[in-house]
Amino acid sequence: MNETSNTIWTWEEVNPNHSGTSGDLAKMFRNEPVKAPGVFAKDQPSPEATVMAREVIQNAWDAALEFRADEEHPPPPIRKCPSIPFEISFEFFSATGPQKNKLIHYLGLSELAVRAHGIERHSIGLRESDCLDCLYGDAPLEYLVINEKATGGMYGPWEGGKSKLYKALVTLGFTDKSGDAGGSYGYGKAGLIRGSAIRTVIAYTCFATRYDDVGVSRRLLGMTYWGQHELDGVSFTGFARFGQHQDEGVVPFENEQADKIATTLGLNARHPHQLEDQGTTMVLVQPTVHPADLVNAVERYWWPALEDPGLRFNVMVREPGGPHSPGRLLHPRPKQNKVLRTFIDGYEVATTPRDQQAQGAKDRKRSDINKIGDYSKPGTLGLVADLDGWSYAEQTESDTEVEHRSLVALMRTPRMVVEYYEVGRTPPYVRGVFVADDSINETLRATEPKGHDAWATSPEGDQQRAEAKTAEALLKRIKNNVSSYRRDLKPRPRPHETVVLPHFDKLIRRLMSGQGAAKRPIPEIRPLSINLNHGLEARDDGLIELTGTAHICFSEHFEGDHAEVKVSIRYCYVEEDRRGDAVDLIVEPPPNFEEKDDDAGWHYGTITESEVAKFKFMTNEYPTDWSGQLIVDAEIVKSDGS
Repeated sequence: MNETSNTIWTWEEVNPNHSGTSGDLAKMFRNEPVKAPGVFAKDQPSPEATVMAREVIQNAWDAALEFRADEEHPPPPIRKCPSIPFEISFEFFSATGPQKNKLIHYLGLSELAVRAHGIERHSIGLRESDCLDCLYGDAPLEYLVINEKATGGMYGPWEGGKSKLYKALVTLGFTDKSGDAGGSYGYGKAGLIRGSAIRTVIAYTCFATRYDDVGVSRRLLGMTYWGQHELDGVSFTGFARFGQHQDEGVVPFENEQADKIATTLGLNARHPHQLEDQGTTMVLVQPTVHPADLVNAVERYWWPALEDPGLRFNVMVREPGGPHSPGRLLHPRPKQNKVLRTFIDGYEVATTPRDQQAQGAKDRKRSDINKIGDYSKPGTLGLVADLDGWSYAEQTESDTEVEHRSLVALMRTPRMVVEYYEVGRTPPYVRGVFVADDSINETLRATEPKGHDAWATSPEGDQQRAEAKTAEALLKRIKNNVSSYRRDLKPRPRPHETVVLPHFDKLIRRLMSGQGAAKRPIPEIRPLSINLNHGLEARDDGLIELTGTAHICFSEHFEGDHAEVKVSIRYCYVEEDRRGDAVDLIVEPPPNFEEKDDDAGWHYGTITESEVAKFKFMTNEYPTDWSGQLIVDAEIVKSDGS
């Protein structure tokens, strides 16, 4: 397959005169937790399936949206791209016998096996064991084929940074995506690479010929992504290419040669004059995800696009089949999931005009978020409740899999769920969807981390402070609207004549019986003193916030010179004479105090006999008709007298 070399894979050597990075790009998602709040903690998909569903589909969907909007492609009929459905399929295969040997030969897996044998696997990002250990045994060779339709393909000449194929497979952090896009090419590949146990990906792409890339409409390139390593005294970056050797290096196979290699690998040839074929086929050797697990992840994060008929968005997953029959085809069915069904209802509330909704329904509410900065209509919030079911669910000791929460699915233009945002931990629980307006899409995208699973409220890296502030203000508005709705759902107070005050009644009975007043409690001797200075401040938007300081020092009862202490500051709503949800509180501790990861909410530090620890705090804004309680706790962890 390679006319100028006896080897299929060409490994990139470390060159100190060039910029470089390690090929172990999958580590960008290593050890990152997948959020699964509340009911989503049960039956959650694996991290590998989650990353693949989010990142791989997002990149393909971004390309499809661009393809639909692009009017530069000849011929003119391509301008009718919105009528072509977007489709991405994940087909799992299990090769045995001659087919397995054929893949081993043409994919150069023997070369990879020999190389892996001479390197410490853990250091290059591989598992302790994989298919490279037993290529010629009886075990089948598993592989996954990801097929896109109507995405436009990874076009662009193989020069400079113009090729989308180059950006998708070779570079890190390059992007030329529009503001409507879900992510960037640089980080999306990590989700793809992580889907292969041996970190090997083949991409075969088809596109319309362009003025800057005349005569080329198909390319095929393979990449292996291992960590930096040394072999036979030579240092390698860990990147390896499977392509055509030329004077300038290894480049993709093109046109008929790309078609030939694709069909040799068992892939269907693509035809640039058929709009559905303009897209990309990818092969992942030894997939790390299972079909049913992948379907679960697709349903959980892509149900808004799947359930919107106007988007014409389709995802399919096929299980491995037998020697002479294809595997079973699995279609994501989010409406059949009773939890997702409630969020789909919230989406309908948010996207259905008010005049078409049932009036006076207490179990659903639509709220248009008011102006934030330059955005007059940031988006719409649709909330739903189950007045006879999960909204008033009680947490039991045996209920270890589910911690009930109020949740809002956040989404913007691509219609992938960014995050199931937690907005309350006490009943009544509500669920809902926030649909961002197109005008604020780019601002919110700029706040998302590489996993696109949150709208960050603190600027990081090159993120602008103004964008983070906008996201912060938006999330506060969402929380305030949810709090108002939950308050409306709370049971009305009972009439005065039915209210029973057992402690008051007991005290009155004792007085009437002549037993006298209760004994005065013995005051508790505390080694720490807490002095507070705080107050409420009104804002221009009609909301209020609490600001203040807490001074922590030794009381007259402490014996010693210094002690390690821990301090917690909280502010909670008071709901029907009970402590309710905590209000978001920003705490600025003294320089020698810090919060521990394994004890959230507590700040640890040391104070001395002559020192006062000063904590500043400020709540997020909240409605004026809510009452709150400030709770400050301080405890000695260890003192010089202990």
